[in-house]
Amino acid sequence: MGDDVVVLHVGGESRQFEAHLELASPRLSTTADRAMVRFVKLIDRLPPRRRKAWDRAQSREFNIGIEAGLVPHGFELRLKRRTIEAIVGVRATLAVTVYAPDLQVVSTSQLRRLRGG
Repeated sequence: MGDDVVVLHVGGESRQFEAHLELASPRLSTTADRAMVRFVKLIDRLPPRRRKAWDRAQSREFNIGIEAGLVPHGFELRLKRRTIEAIVGVRATLAVTVYAPDLQVVSTSQLRRLRGG
């Protein structure tokens, strides 16, 4: 996938390997929909040997990471049907990971305001 992705992790044991990738230019993919479709296009353009490795993988997962904050209370992430169909088209699954807010970077005044004080 060349310069289009950043390799976060590649490794494993024995014959079990995994790779964690993210798009190199996230600003070009301003929504989760666009990012997922962009990844699918990269997979579709893989050379035959690399595509065969993708197709033979035991697990193929697209993971959307969300860093939670203290506000707003709720957040809804919607994906278009075409995005979900594109993910299924490359025989992948979709996961969503929500990361808790980092309370060490939340100021005391923000916490007071949230508590109503």
